Amino acid sequence: MPNWPRSSNSATRIVLRFLLAALVFVLGVDAPGSSSVESEAHAAETKRKPRKPKKKRSVRAPRKKSGGKRDKRVKRGGKRVKRGDKRGKRGDKRGKRGDKRGKRGDKRGKRGDKHVKRGKRGRKKGRQHSYVYTVRVRKGDTLARIAKRYKVRVADLRRWNRIRGNRVRIGQKLTITSRVAMKIRRARIYVVQRGDTLARIAKRLRTTVKELRRHNRIRRHLRIGQRLRYYSDGPTAPALSIGRPSRGHLVNGEQLPPGYGYIVRNPEKSYGTNKTISHIIHCVRMIKRRFRRAPKVVIGNLSRKGGGRLRPHKSHQSGRDVDIAYYYRGNDGTCKLKVVTPKTLDVRITWALMHCFLRTRDVKTMFVDYGLQKPLYQIARRYYRRRQISTLFQYPNGRGRDATIKHAPGHNHHFHVRFKCPRGNRGCVD
Repeated sequence: MPNWPRSSNSATRIVLRFLLAALVFVLGVDAPGSSSVESEAHAAETKRKPRKPKKKRSVRAPRKKSGGKRDKRVKRGGKRVKRGDKRGKRGDKRGKRGDKRGKRGDKRGKRGDKHVKRGKRGRKKGRQHSYVYTVRVRKGDTLARIAKRYKVRVADLRRWNRIRGNRVRIGQKLTITSRVAMKIRRARIYVVQRGDTLARIAKRLRTTVKELRRHNRIRRHLRIGQRLRYYSDGPTAPALSIGRPSRGHLVNGEQLPPGYGYIVRNPEKSYGTNKTISHIIHCVRMIKRRFRRAPKVVIGNLSRKGGGRLRPHKSHQSGRDVDIAYYYRGNDGTCKLKVVTPKTLDVRITWALMHCFLRTRDVKTMFVDYGLQKPLYQIARRYYRRRQISTLFQYPNGRGRDATIKHAPGHNHHFHVRFKCPRGNRGCVD
């Protein structure tokens, strides 16, 4: 037994020894000293059983409902849930998960990552087409009014056209890129006939009497043969030329309307792009204004309504080709698709029409018979320098030379004009 310290009370010493002996008997341990016995007793009391590691919960396979329908939780993250699958990071390649709020995808395609950014809800919007317009400033126009009309910003107008400040001059051409399709306004001419009045003409042309008076400065009565200028609206959806002239098609093609100074030979084959139609109307009107006694000219084939193969032509498929008859002497008031020689060709009027097309800077190629290029070349020398005219005509350097006006067989009764791709027209190939 250990040596206990002496105590004045012998009864206390006896009680302590009795308790120690009882403790040793109960535990069955022979402790060498009181300190070790007490520490072991304390450890036995405070010792706890180690915690068992928690088992990872498993996802139960969904039960089939009545009627053979499956539960909504069958698919998660683009994969089918099976019995025993764990709730870890489970994302498909696209990084989308199906829930009631829609599909949400991130750039990395995984869920649970701290650095993952959630994408926008729903599907991505398709590409919006942008339309390019060339606008001529008229009297009363300002940058703010033009920007409001085409739904663009004034700052963008300045940047596109390199304008400083807010001043624009009348007749100045502005390039505008807008996502809104605008109606094309074209200047047209109407010849007054017997029995016409301003009210009847306005109703026929779908305009107003006030507009006719303003554009033509009419104060008194009309006279027979008087030319009235008016504006007509073109289509809202712009025409799109897709592919090549010899292998392509036309979307939202515009039909060439009957007009002043020309006759449409086949209306079913007179569809083209908006620029093609505008250039034909403008240049023929210019001929009638410059040459009062000029006869009407026949406009041949352009393209079908949807483009595509147009026999017997190899081209005329994308709305950028047009056949126009030559002006010739000895006509009966209308120049038809008739074989023309250098002697019968009316060089002045024919070259004026071709020169009008060339001044638009939208002409890609003109096909003219090589025998008819000589008289046209001689009159064109008045308007062009030697360097310019050498790249304009094949004559007199031979048929194999690269030029804007080329020879092609079968073009002795009409000339063929091919325009460039319109600006902003995606899918068009020159």
